[in-house]
Amino acid sequence: MAILNFTGRVTIAERLVKEKYPNVTLYEVQGKSSRGQSVSANDVDKLTAVFNVNVAETETPPHVIIESTGWGEFGEPQFFSDPWDEDCMFSWPIRMDLEEAVSLKKAAGYKEPFSAMVLRQPLHPRVKNPFYIFSQITGEYVFVDVVTKRVSTGF
Repeated sequence: MAILNFTGRVTIAERLVKEKYPNVTLYEVQGKSSRGQSVSANDVDKLTAVFNVNVAETETPPHVIIESTGWGEFGEPQFFSDPWDEDCMFSWPIRMDLEEAVSLKKAAGYKEPFSAMVLRQPLHPRVKNPFYIFSQITGEYVFVDVVTKRVSTGF
Protein backbone atom coordinates (compact mmCIF):
# COMPACT_ATOMS: atom_id res chain seq x y z
CA MET A 1 0.00 0.00 0.00
CA ALA A 2 1.34 3.44 -0.92
CA ILE A 3 1.70 6.14 1.69
CA LEU A 4 -0.45 9.24 1.24
CA ASN A 5 1.92 11.92 -0.09
CA PHE A 6 2.08 15.63 0.74
CA THR A 7 -0.10 16.59 -2.25
CA GLY A 8 -2.76 14.09 -1.20
CA ARG A 9 -2.79 15.38 2.38
CA VAL A 10 -3.11 19.01 1.27
CA THR A 11 -5.92 17.99 -1.09
CA ILE A 12 -7.76 16.46 1.88
CA ALA A 13 -7.24 19.70 3.86
CA GLU A 14 -8.58 21.76 0.96
CA ARG A 15 -11.65 19.52 0.61
CA LEU A 16 -12.41 19.82 4.34
CA VAL A 17 -12.06 23.61 4.28
CA LYS A 18 -14.23 23.91 1.15
CA GLU A 19 -17.01 21.95 2.85
CA LYS A 20 -17.42 24.89 5.27
CA TYR A 21 -16.03 27.74 3.13
CA PRO A 22 -16.57 26.88 -0.56
CA ASN A 23 -14.86 29.96 -1.99
CA VAL A 24 -11.25 29.63 -0.77
CA THR A 25 -7.81 29.70 -2.39
CA LEU A 26 -4.59 28.32 -0.95
CA TYR A 27 -2.05 30.75 0.56
CA GLU A 28 0.51 28.42 2.07
CA VAL A 29 1.20 25.07 3.71
CA GLN A 30 3.63 24.83 6.62
CA GLY A 31 5.17 21.49 7.48
CA LYS A 32 7.29 20.10 10.31
CA SER A 33 8.43 16.76 11.60
CA SER A 34 7.45 15.59 15.07
CA ARG A 35 11.08 14.39 15.28
CA GLY A 36 12.32 17.98 15.02
CA GLN A 37 14.47 17.49 11.92
CA SER A 38 13.57 16.15 8.51
CA VAL A 39 15.57 14.45 5.81
CA SER A 40 12.70 13.16 3.66
CA ALA A 41 9.18 14.13 2.67
CA ASN A 42 7.77 11.30 4.80
CA ASP A 43 9.28 12.90 7.93
CA VAL A 44 6.94 15.90 7.51
CA ASP A 45 3.98 14.70 9.53
CA LYS A 46 2.57 18.00 10.87
CA LEU A 47 0.82 20.30 8.39
CA THR A 48 -0.85 23.68 8.72
CA ALA A 49 -2.69 24.94 5.63
CA VAL A 50 -3.80 28.56 5.23
CA PHE A 51 -6.55 29.58 2.80
CA ASN A 52 -7.87 32.95 1.67
CA VAL A 53 -11.64 33.31 1.85
CA ASN A 54 -12.55 35.06 -1.40
CA VAL A 55 -14.94 37.95 -0.71
CA ALA A 56 -16.02 41.13 -2.48
CA GLU A 57 -13.14 43.46 -3.42
CA THR A 58 -14.39 46.08 -0.98
CA GLU A 59 -13.99 43.74 2.00
CA THR A 60 -10.84 42.79 3.89
CA PRO A 61 -10.22 39.14 2.97
CA PRO A 62 -10.42 36.78 5.94
CA HIS A 63 -8.49 33.52 6.11
CA VAL A 64 -8.99 29.96 7.33
CA ILE A 65 -6.38 27.69 8.93
CA ILE A 66 -6.60 23.93 9.22
CA GLU A 67 -4.05 21.78 11.07
CA SER A 68 -3.31 18.10 10.77
CA THR A 69 -4.10 15.81 13.68
CA GLY A 70 -2.64 12.70 12.06
CA TRP A 71 -1.44 11.46 8.67
CA GLY A 72 -4.18 12.71 6.32
CA GLU A 73 -6.42 13.70 9.22
CA PHE A 74 -7.29 17.27 10.18
CA GLY A 75 -9.03 19.22 12.88
CA GLU A 76 -11.81 21.71 12.27
CA PRO A 77 -11.05 24.69 10.01
CA GLN A 78 -10.53 27.88 12.05
CA PHE A 79 -11.89 31.16 10.61
CA PHE A 80 -10.00 34.45 11.14
CA SER A 81 -11.47 37.79 10.07
CA ASP A 82 -8.11 39.48 9.47
CA PRO A 83 -6.11 39.10 6.24
CA TRP A 84 -3.10 36.80 5.79
CA ASP A 85 -0.19 38.93 4.59
CA GLU A 86 3.01 38.42 2.59
CA ASP A 87 1.78 35.58 0.34
CA CYS A 88 0.12 35.38 -3.05
CA MET A 89 -2.67 32.89 -3.52
CA PHE A 90 -1.98 30.02 -5.92
CA SER A 91 -4.01 27.28 -7.54
CA TRP A 92 -4.09 23.82 -6.06
CA PRO A 93 -2.96 21.21 -6.92
CA ILE A 94 0.55 22.00 -8.08
CA ARG A 95 2.66 19.70 -10.27
CA MET A 96 5.48 19.07 -7.80
CA ASP A 97 5.11 17.01 -4.66
CA LEU A 98 7.24 17.58 -1.55
CA GLU A 99 9.19 14.38 -2.27
CA GLU A 100 10.43 15.79 -5.60
CA ALA A 101 11.34 19.11 -3.95
CA VAL A 102 13.39 17.31 -1.28
CA SER A 103 15.16 15.28 -4.00
CA LEU A 104 15.96 18.43 -6.02
CA LYS A 105 17.27 20.15 -2.87
CA LYS A 106 19.57 17.21 -2.11
CA ALA A 107 20.74 16.95 -5.75
CA ALA A 108 21.70 20.64 -5.60
CA GLY A 109 24.01 19.91 -2.65
CA TYR A 110 21.75 20.80 0.29
CA LYS A 111 21.79 17.41 2.01
CA GLU A 112 21.56 18.48 5.65
CA PRO A 113 18.24 18.09 7.49
CA PHE A 114 15.65 20.84 7.54
CA SER A 115 13.78 21.97 10.63
CA ALA A 116 10.64 23.10 8.77
CA MET A 117 9.30 23.71 5.30
CA VAL A 118 6.65 25.90 3.77
CA LEU A 119 4.99 25.87 0.38
CA ARG A 120 4.12 29.44 -0.56
CA GLN A 121 4.38 32.11 -3.21
CA PRO A 122 5.99 35.08 -1.46
CA LEU A 123 4.52 38.50 -2.22
CA HIS A 124 7.51 39.91 -4.08
CA PRO A 125 7.79 41.59 -7.51
CA ARG A 126 10.37 39.05 -8.77
CA VAL A 127 8.43 35.97 -7.63
CA LYS A 128 6.09 34.44 -10.20
CA ASN A 129 5.73 30.87 -8.89
CA PRO A 130 5.19 29.05 -5.61
CA PHE A 131 8.26 27.66 -3.81
CA TYR A 132 8.97 24.91 -1.36
CA ILE A 133 11.11 26.77 1.16
CA PHE A 134 13.21 24.66 3.50
CA SER A 135 14.60 26.01 6.79
CA GLN A 136 17.92 24.19 6.94
CA ILE A 137 19.38 23.36 10.35
CA THR A 138 22.37 25.48 9.26
CA GLY A 139 20.13 28.58 9.39
CA GLU A 140 20.03 28.84 5.60
CA TYR A 141 16.82 28.85 3.54
CA VAL A 142 16.67 26.74 0.38
CA PHE A 143 14.04 27.59 -2.25
CA VAL A 144 12.74 25.08 -4.82
CA ASP A 145 10.62 26.68 -7.55
CA VAL A 146 7.67 24.35 -8.26
CA VAL A 147 7.49 25.35 -11.95
CA THR A 148 11.10 25.83 -13.07
CA LYS A 149 12.54 23.34 -10.51
CA ARG A 150 15.35 25.82 -9.87
CA VAL A 151 17.03 25.42 -6.46
CA SER A 152 18.53 28.50 -4.79
CA THR A 153 19.12 30.21 -1.47
CA GLY A 154 16.94 33.16 -2.42
CA PHE A 155 14.51 34.29 -5.05
